[in-house]
Amino acid sequence: MNWADRRDRFRAILAKGRCIYPASTHDPIAARIAEHLGYEAGILAGSTAAIAVPLSLGQERGWPAWSILGLIGGAGGLAVFLWYERRLLASGREPLLDLRVLRPPGVRSGLAACLLVMGGYAAFIFTLTLYLQSGMGFGPLRSGLTFVPFAAGFGPASLSWTRLPSSASRWLPVFGPVAFAAGITAITSLTTRGWPVAAGVALLAGAGAGHAASFAPLFARVSMLIDAQFAAALSAVSNTATLLVQAVMVAGLGGIYLSTTAHDRGASAHLGLAHVVLAIDAILVITTACAGWTVARSRPPS
Repeated sequence: MNWADRRDRFRAILAKGRCIYPASTHDPIAARIAEHLGYEAGILAGSTAAIAVPLSLGQERGWPAWSILGLIGGAGGLAVFLWYERRLLASGREPLLDLRVLRPPGVRSGLAACLLVMGGYAAFIFTLTLYLQSGMGFGPLRSGLTFVPFAAGFGPASLSWTRLPSSASRWLPVFGPVAFAAGITAITSLTTRGWPVAAGVALLAGAGAGHAASFAPLFARVSMLIDAQFAAALSAVSNTATLLVQAVMVAGLGGIYLSTTAHDRGASAHLGLAHVVLAIDAILVITTACAGWTVARSRPPS
């Protein structure tokens, strides 16, 4: 039986919506997993790896030919993936990611802002961890505990923003990236001669609150812009794209830090951190613009 026949059989099982033999290919859940272990998942995983590996190692090694080819191949693979998903939709079949969820006005820009802020967060956490351990001599436990204030700022802000008046909560996604950028920039400027404990706690908590304000209210707004039938599709697209963007940003910006500190991790560690934070600040400027467009130009359906 070829792969096309298998896909047709799996879809027939899924259409019935019932489990015949649990944990077998007759189980709709197992059938869905097996169905997706094909073209879409393979193309997406391979493309992500083709981009992440050159970004991680290419700059440090002087961008050899294989790294350039990998980036081109990875970008081409993502384009093929998107084309294939649209082809499945056009033929009436079920894609891995239903891209129709991106059609309503404001969804693309809003989701882009969510992805960028999550990618910037991942890159900052990764790079600051490297800096604390290699540049300041922190152990793993102390490095981990250093980020507790960030979580302490993120958690309450994520849970309490709904209590604000709508006129105020509406614009949180615009001011959130600004607070996030201000917090991590201030932390970077204060760590030239050691870790400022009191100021570090306050700034990390503020950056965490800014991160929450950047993401939670905006994603809630994006969710209101789509039809209820596409809720699962939005979750699938956002989660998959978030992991992809985080992997690329950690690899790319982490590679900048590692290449800067390749020869002298002590003296150049702060310079590497500053380069990465400057890049994240630029990303957060774009985040603010995307969030502002979504908030100002889009309206949830009544």
